[in-house]
Amino acid sequence: MFHEKLKLFKENLMNGSYFNNKMVDGKFVNDGNKDSVVYIMYVIEYQHRGLPHAHIVCQLRKSPPKVFKDDDDMTVKQKEADQIRFIDGYEEMVDGKHIVYLPNIVAYRPGKVGNPTSADHMAQNIYDELVGEHMLHKCSDAENGCILDNGKCKRNYDSFVENDATSYNEKGYPLYKRPFERDLKVVPHNVFMILDWCGHVCVEYATSVKSCLYLYSYLFKGTRKDKVVGTVNNNNDEDDIVNENQIYINGRFLCSMDATGRVLGYCNYPKQTPNTVCIAVKREADVNYFTFKNKVCNMYVYMNTRHIEALEDLTFVQFFKQYYYSLQHPSSSAVINEDYYVIRFRHKNCYIKRYVNQVLRLVRIESILPDQGEPYYLRLILKNRAINRRGWYDTYCYPYNVKHDSYQAAAKAAGYLDGELYDEGIECFTEAAMSMIITPARLRQIFAMLTVNGFHTYNIILTPDLLCTMLQDFIDLGNPDYKAFKMFQIHIRKLLKLENKELKDYGLHINIYNGLHFQHGSDTELQEYQSVHTADKNLKIYIDLSVQHPLTNEQKYIFDDVTEYVISKENKRRSQITPTYLCIHGAGGTGNNIDLFNL
Repeated sequence: MFHEKLKLFKENLMNGSYFNNKMVDGKFVNDGNKDSVVYIMYVIEYQHRGLPHAHIVCQLRKSPPKVFKDDDDMTVKQKEADQIRFIDGYEEMVDGKHIVYLPNIVAYRPGKVGNPTSADHMAQNIYDELVGEHMLHKCSDAENGCILDNGKCKRNYDSFVENDATSYNEKGYPLYKRPFERDLKVVPHNVFMILDWCGHVCVEYATSVKSCLYLYSYLFKGTRKDKVVGTVNNNNDEDDIVNENQIYINGRFLCSMDATGRVLGYCNYPKQTPNTVCIAVKREADVNYFTFKNKVCNMYVYMNTRHIEALEDLTFVQFFKQYYYSLQHPSSSAVINEDYYVIRFRHKNCYIKRYVNQVLRLVRIESILPDQGEPYYLRLILKNRAINRRGWYDTYCYPYNVKHDSYQAAAKAAGYLDGELYDEGIECFTEAAMSMIITPARLRQIFAMLTVNGFHTYNIILTPDLLCTMLQDFIDLGNPDYKAFKMFQIHIRKLLKLENKELKDYGLHINIYNGLHFQHGSDTELQEYQSVHTADKNLKIYIDLSVQHPLTNEQKYIFDDVTEYVISKENKRRSQITPTYLCIHGAGGTGNNIDLFNL
């Protein structure tokens, strides 16, 4: 009985029978149609006494506009006003007609009519009785009750106050209209759902991301789990109970109603409407491995249909929205209509067929985290454009048919890498490269760390000034630029190996150097440093440090001693100066770094 009622309830919900109803010049009008709901998903749960209930989430096509984080205050207020009108209903005159848009969610009782004289009065009395019987919250301190340890209701029904219109609290949760004291315990609901279901139907309006996350976790939290401890009685000693390895087993309550439903074939987690199809992105080597294992995958089918003129303009998502594949020969009707294509999969045919029933289906590419490297960039390419008849070769070519050596390079050239991950990676590395005390080896470590954490580091290598900061120690040893770059790749490979990654995972294995010319600027490291850090700039830094971090007596003594020695050697010829190493030693926290910065 429950499943049959729920089936009809969902049909009415999908057809728009419950929301956006109105009265035009006193006559009831319903504009519902089969396209009234964008999507619907639900689960079925069973209470401890075995009674089933469904949790349903849906999005209406004619719903108020959403509030986004970038909206200004005026826009937010206007959108919230539209949402309140949707909840409470409103009236207006259109072309001389008086239109009353009925409330979609109410949390109050209509009250009974003493002597009902019409069908409307009788329906109002029935509705009021249903609210009184099924839609009044009763606070309880039982095991599953709502009373907390502090005596408050966890659903806040003891804190609601009378209000004549719906509003929002500071967390964005709607405080529904409750005009009288008798309405403070009324659970929010939809009038037409109550009259149709004749039972408890709680309806809430989700306004924020927090609500969506809560609803998702509530929908898919699963059945209740308890801890069961396994113990063994040791011989005849009743007091000596052995807990073997403290085994805890997750157990589920499976009531008789739930068990009966499973036997009859009912699913507690049915498919949502519309259906969602996930397609996976795989690199060419992975596709070849699946083919060797005699397994056909989505990427194989898509890449091997690029030569078909009718399909070559379809993106990865568009293709699987309209077509599916099978190794079975299509039916005779499909052969007559010629509504299929054939590609070869090893030693057999793979048939590409168009969906006969063009129902709405959601096709999405499986998520790939940025730290996965090349598969992430391949996903960006497949998401944004169609691959032409050159297949795998074309994934590296864009725009202007220029072939790139990695998916990251191709995605960058196509403009797909603009965003926070791109900007943050460049800014972080640039800030580190401008530091006075970070060595090239440390910069390479920072580069590897940014790479494995998903930041787009390809552009760092393509910027000669930034790349040169990571190669400087190799160049100072007398290595030519191309050899210094090879040594850089060897070091990066070792750093990535510590994270079980390879250069090829991020498109860094190819010769990105490609003849880049570095502007070293001077013959020696000292001259290069002095060309960047001029005397005026260093003087300003020294003055700022003196104000922000004044030296202690001990630090001042070391600072004066070192500077006096350096100045005494300044006017001597280089041949007369004996190389001297000055070491400043101090335990952590004694301020030796401050001395170094000042020097």
